Amino acid sequence: MRNIPIWFVIFLGLTLYCVIALGSIYDEKDKITFMEETLQGDIMAMDGLELDIDYCDYNYLWWDINVSYSQGMEADVSFKPLYERYSGNTIKNQVIIVGDSVYDELNKVFEEMGNGIKEIKISDYISYMSMNFAVSFDDFRRYEFEGDNDLYKIKVPESAVAIIEKEHNSYGVEIRDIPYVGRDLPSVVIGDRMYFTIPNLDMANMALYQGIDSNDLEYELKSGILSIPVDKNKKDDISYNEIKAHYPLELNQDSNQYIIGMEYITEEGLIVLVTLEDNKIYGHLFDPSRDSLIIKKEISQIPEDKMLRYAFMNSQDNYLLVHYKYGKEVQSFEEVDYNYLVETYEIKNNDIVKIMGNDYLNKLDSKYKEYWYVDFNGLYYADNKMYLVGRDQRGVGEANTGLLLMGLNNEDILYFGSLNNSMMEDYTIATTSIDEPLLVRGMDRTIESFNIGFR
Repeated sequence: MRNIPIWFVIFLGLTLYCVIALGSIYDEKDKITFMEETLQGDIMAMDGLELDIDYCDYNYLWWDINVSYSQGMEADVSFKPLYERYSGNTIKNQVIIVGDSVYDELNKVFEEMGNGIKEIKISDYISYMSMNFAVSFDDFRRYEFEGDNDLYKIKVPESAVAIIEKEHNSYGVEIRDIPYVGRDLPSVVIGDRMYFTIPNLDMANMALYQGIDSNDLEYELKSGILSIPVDKNKKDDISYNEIKAHYPLELNQDSNQYIIGMEYITEEGLIVLVTLEDNKIYGHLFDPSRDSLIIKKEISQIPEDKMLRYAFMNSQDNYLLVHYKYGKEVQSFEEVDYNYLVETYEIKNNDIVKIMGNDYLNKLDSKYKEYWYVDFNGLYYADNKMYLVGRDQRGVGEANTGLLLMGLNNEDILYFGSLNNSMMEDYTIATTSIDEPLLVRGMDRTIESFNIGFR
């Protein structure tokens, strides 16, 4: 009998070990462990809450998790290859901002300059900038607006510069001190029209002006409640002339009125436009079926010695949910003196009524304040309580697959806790039947989305 080389025996042993190990990992692909930790309050306050969470990892694998609270927490895990779930429809029906006229002017500089690095003062080339708008649809279509655009007119700051580096036909550009404007605009399709609003430059940026002093901003904005026709058979781009101003508001840097956002209350068929005026919050209730404003009403207030930093809102049934952050008028990156205020309003009988609110941040244990940030869709109202959800960034930042949850009433924080899992520790091997087997690291998994409900 011939002797078998020792290297071959080692190779076979390692191969067998890898097969057994990977097979064991594959068997564990849907055995995800979820852990709840109560950090403050009582978990019983969450009874009835349900979370549907979607996890994915770079478009290969998918996990659907149902988390329910009833005398504690339970989690049901469903694993499936991503191709069974993926729809491809990631574009919403929405009016968006896709750029500004500064780049149009800079393109001429790119073409004319030679190789090298050049710094230019942007106001030497363009005095006022306008924003370029487009509308996207959920079947992948996007139409850019054409024609004369007078919605935004923004003076280019004297400090604004562009640093251009060009090498033959390629170039890079860094722009400094140009006002940043949020890309996504509050939008909703009602009937054959898409309604939208445009937040003020100040409210769109808040503290994101880069090096610009907000006192130096100069702009004009035509906003309010606007709409465009929705034509699914449209072939051409949409014209700015097709925009209809149902409830026009003309604003500038001297206005005391700031547009915070807009929501559609489906059960009532009404639009709510929310504005800030001299530290008072107003709700403008608009009926699109009658094309008329029903009421403008003060619904909340920010302390006189504070300023609103940002606000976001959700609609739910006939409720409007708003989360505010406010603080001192002069802020710094080290600032810790700020507040979170969450409020629920009921839209009923053509009126806006506040039914609960909690200025809650000073009631949260101080060691968790810097990690607590509510997700933009993490607001929910049920059973006379507000439920708030945010990403748990205490460990590994935005890629973490954990969540922080809060339940509160008018007076106090009833519960604050974490919901974490074993995904950050496990490897998963799986096949989608159309790909080769894949070994996926836990750190590659992210929370794709989550939805809140109540039974």
